[in-house]
Order: sequence, then structure tokens, then C-alpha cells
Amino acid sequence: MDYRKGNYDGMNNFLTNINWNQLLANLDADTAADTWTGVLTDAINTFVPRKQRQPPRHPPWSTPRLQILKSRKRAALKKYAKHPTDRWRNHYRSRNRKYSILNKQLFRRHQHRIQSRLKRDPKKFWNHVNEQRKETGLPTAMILDGEEATSTESISDLFRRQFSSVFTNEAVGKRILLRLLATFHCDLPLDLTRWSLPSPSVVPAPLSKVLPAAAQTASPLHKKGPKRDVRNYRGIAALCAVSKLFEVIVLDFIKFNCCDYVALEQHGFMAKRSTNSNLVSYSSFILRTMQQRKQIDAIYTDLSAAFDKLNHRIAVAKLERLGIPQGSHLDPLIFLLYMNDVHHLLGCHKLSYADDIKLFTVVENDTDCQFLQEQLDLFANWCSENRMVLNASKCSDYLATCYTAACPTQHFSFPDRFGGGGGGNLFSATPAHQFMLRGSSSGFR
Repeated sequence: MDYRKGNYDGMNNFLTNINWNQLLANLDADTAADTWTGVLTDAINTFVPRKQRQPPRHPPWSTPRLQILKSRKRAALKKYAKHPTDRWRNHYRSRNRKYSILNKQLFRRHQHRIQSRLKRDPKKFWNHVNEQRKETGLPTAMILDGEEATSTESISDLFRRQFSSVFTNEAVGKRILLRLLATFHCDLPLDLTRWSLPSPSVVPAPLSKVLPAAAQTASPLHKKGPKRDVRNYRGIAALCAVSKLFEVIVLDFIKFNCCDYVALEQHGFMAKRSTNSNLVSYSSFILRTMQQRKQIDAIYTDLSAAFDKLNHRIAVAKLERLGIPQGSHLDPLIFLLYMNDVHHLLGCHKLSYADDIKLFTVVENDTDCQFLQEQLDLFANWCSENRMVLNASKCSDYLATCYTAACPTQHFSFPDRFGGGGGGNLFSATPAHQFMLRGSSSGFR
């Protein structure tokens, strides 16, 4: 669609003349959303012209000389196909060789040019990278726990089962919610006698007319590992266009009212914060500490399918505690607020990017090591109470020091229910910068 040439005055008049109250009266949320989406689609198709996009005839690094060589190569191939003799075969090989050499030279020059312009035009750089990585479709055969599927229906069923098994929404009672909210960091006073258990679907009246149900379709996105294994894919929801429109409308208002509650240590999904700012903060702390000839112990934690494990009733309770309206699909912001109170719970240094949290402290004696272990226990207990799954097998620790003299060595572990305590997933840090997961032969430097 060519939105720059759209007739928006005509579209506004068309939408204004519709009696929305009569059109959406007595309709449930799903039907109302479908009706409104259909009207908007008709308006767009009527008042916005279509843009005819022709695929480029030549690659972006092509030159007139390369196009001439390509034409000569094709002509030589046709000649050889018509007269399959050694003479025409050698003629074709000669033309093909010249074309291939120039094409490779121009392609390398094109890559160098894009790379040199990374700072000025990062979008073009990543478009080129993604274009080179592009792979269409899924493997013809997919497996899940030894079960193989080859047809479209059976493969879709494997993905449905996998995505359904990852998502959990345990029913949490009022007593547990009250205990969690009693320690939830918020400037607003909490009156436990007046607080009520939130409904599973708390949607304000104006939004209930247009927001669809939570059930959505999902597309598989490969994460890592063999592409035939369904467990190596993440489900990406195809949200309704109407709900996305509401996100755009209310996002700035909600951010203005609640972003002050997000801890400064959180660098994910926040304006002017990123993995770079997270790393700069962490590296600066390490350098300052090493200048004082002290040691830093750090623990990197990992949560399994954190967004899928987010408990709806706990999230609604926390958002209601902050006075934030419900009803939109603002996943990143809601997730940050869900995870926010863990930053106020922990007393050690910490930095996080979304669900990736690292705990670290300056270690001068065994007491400091024990303190870091206590903070790890607090974090593990918080994960358990907030229904997040801590993946102990993917967690690791790191030691940084500027000297090789003897310094405290501590084995960090999770409680038994997280796979620790029994010797299965213990962390050990040594002055020689050798880090081992006990029970494993893998070492990290």
C-alpha cells in the first residue's frame, strides 16, 4: 500500500459517518474486533492506492560491465546447448569465468562499502546481513521427543504441543498474592483489608468492545540448535491489528506514569538503555574495583522461557498495585514491571537486561562470599514465589581480579529444588580464572 498517496480526508469522512455505537452494539469482544478490523481494512483498500513493487532485476552491486558479461555468458550457454562441441564449451567456460571473477570482486567491494557505512546507515548493513542469512520454510521433517512429523498438519500439531507446554499460568490464591504484594516495592500505600483478588481478565469497559480474546496464532522462530527439533523454536504471536493500534495509543501514557518505577539497574526495553549501557556500567564497576586491587565475584542467571512463564494473576495484581490500567498487550513493559521488585529485594550489586540478571559484589573475605550466596538464595526464592523457572544448568559465575595471590574461593549453589545442593549444579570460582560446573568436564576461562 502506498500510504503517502492515501486520501485521508476521504477516509476520515467515511469513518466519521459510521454509527459505531449501532454497529458494535450487543457484540462480544471477538466479534466487535473482527467487525472493526473489517471496516478499517475496507477503508484502507478504498482510500489508499496499492504500490506495485517490482523485484530488482539486478543485484545492488551490479554494474553495466557485469550485465554485459552476464548477457554474453547466457548467449554462450545457448550456443553450447545448441552445438555441444569442445569449441563452444570452452567459449562458455571463458565467458563464465570472466563473469564470476568480476561478480566476486564487485560483491566484496559492496560488502566493504556497507561495512564502512555501518555507523551512518546501520539499517542497510543489517538488511544485507539478514538477506545473506535468509532461509525459506521449515525442514520437510520435524521431530519432538523422538516423534517425527512430515505433513503440514502433523508438523503444526508438534509446534502447537510444544508452545502449549511452555506456557503455564498456574492459579495463584489470594493468600499468596497478598504475601507477594506486601513486599512489592511501591510508593502507594497498601491496604490489605480493602485489596481484592483481581479477575483473570480485567479489561476496562471502553476497551472491552474492541479487544479480542487472548487466543492468537503463533509462528515458529528458530533460536539455535538443529532446525529439525521443534524445541529449538520460539513461538511469535500474530497479534490482532486492533490491539497493536491500542498499544500505540496508550503506550506513551502508560510509560509516562510507570517508567519511574522501573529500577535503574534494568537496561532492557528502556529508552536510552541497552546491552551497551549494561556492559559499560558493569565494566566500569570492575575497573574501579580492580584499581583498588580487590576481587569481584559475579553470578549470571538464566530464566527458562521467562515471557511464557509470566503468571497472569500475579502480573495483574502488581499492575493494579501501581494503578496501571489493564487490557493491552504491552508485553515488554508489563514484563519489566513484573520483574521490577527483585531489584529492590536484592542487596548486592545487580544489572539486568529483561530477564537476564547478573549478581555481583566485591569479595575481600569469606563473609562476602557467603553474602553473595545468600543473595543467590533470595533470588531463587523470588523466582519460586513468582512462578518463574530458574535454569540452573545455564547459570554461571565469573571472577575478576588484578592479582594472582590467594583470594577467597566460594562454591555457589542453588537450593535443592533448583537442581543445586545435591552436587548437580554448583558453581566454583578460583583465583586462576578457571570456572567449572561441578559434575561437568567443561571449563570456562
